[in-house]
Amino acid sequence: NAKTEKIITNNILPLVKLESMDAVTAIIDNQGLKELEQNPYVKAVEYDYPIRAFLTESLPIINATKVHTTLIKNHNITGKGFSACIIDTGVAYNLSKFGCTTQQFLNKECKSILDGIDYSNNDNDPLDDHGHGTHVTGIVSAVAPNSTFVEVKILDSTGAGIFSNLVDGLNYCFENVQKYNVILPQRDGFEFTSLTKELSKSLEPNQVGSAARK
Repeated sequence: NAKTEKIITNNILPLVKLESMDAVTAIIDNQGLKELEQNPYVKAVEYDYPIRAFLTESLPIINATKVHTTLIKNHNITGKGFSACIIDTGVAYNLSKFGCTTQQFLNKECKSILDGIDYSNNDNDPLDDHGHGTHVTGIVSAVAPNSTFVEVKILDSTGAGIFSNLVDGLNYCFENVQKYNVILPQRDGFEFTSLTKELSKSLEPNQVGSAARK
């Protein structure tokens, strides 16, 4: 767009325009960095940090057994009527646990995996080719067995990705709050760069959940 064009030079090669804000990822050299730092249209320049999935034993850490026995107005916490937006390596929705085919998923016909996107491969199919995201989805399902899921794949088959894809993943969750009744993270749960601080402004004060970062 017009704003992006004002920062492009021979020393700055733009790669991806972030959907969630006026920001781009780019390959730049030292001269390009100097140009960006002096450009009045640029608010901040940050490294697109690599990110990686880890941590496989979570149920004891998050005290899932306490959740299972917690009652609110004489009802167990099951997640019924709410969706969890999982940002990870995707999900193997074709497992018997989820009982969905690729065609059913793309047609939004799955009962538990309602929707999703793949920012790692730039398509609409977040099928897990690593395993971590499926594991995380299983953990949430174990804690809240009646919840549904929106899956955002930002990590590849090695469990690696980049921070800008995480930003777009968060934005995708925000955009689907009303559609799938997604519980959002707290504002202070992910304000660790200027990008996520800008993104967190889209959160309403009453949209409270939790955010875990690795």
